[in-house]
Amino acid sequence: MIKNIQYKKLGEICDFISGGTPSKSKNEYWKNGNIPWIKISDFKEKYIKCSDEKITKNGLENSSAKLLKKGTILYTIFASVGKVAILDIEATTNQAIVGVNLKENNLVDKDFLYYFLCSIENNIKKQARGVAQNNINISILKNVCIPILPISSQKNIVKTLKRLEDILENFKQKKY
Repeated sequence: MIKNIQYKKLGEICDFISGGTPSKSKNEYWKNGNIPWIKISDFKEKYIKCSDEKITKNGLENSSAKLLKKGTILYTIFASVGKVAILDIEATTNQAIVGVNLKENNLVDKDFLYYFLCSIENNIKKQARGVAQNNINISILKNVCIPILPISSQKNIVKTLKRLEDILENFKQKKY
């Protein structure tokens, strides 16, 4: 940690929302569903705009799944630990994914939080445990410390990182 910079635990500045899976044996939870249900396999880009599977309102109401608002940051905590994406739609998730929303304290820019979470993937993976598949407890995420920089500095960092993403994307498109 750098001296003279304030740090906060993510649990102090963010709310974490666990996902859930409606019973697969109940057809009425899945058939003709229109509520996106996000799985790790839906993490294809920075923004998630659709899901491979959908659940019904009945499935949502009779499971631990929760409807997450557009703009919620998603973080994988099971199997492929540490993947990050942003919901571009309202959706639910399975239990391998946690939704992360900033509390109303304006200390951290949402895009800065996204890039910060991307940057800690390797450190989080080192803390993952499991026999068949690695996983982390949400408390590990809640205890991660994030630097609280002035919002203007956070926005400048985000601007630079977005420019680099654009350069990489242009390079990928030209290469293929």
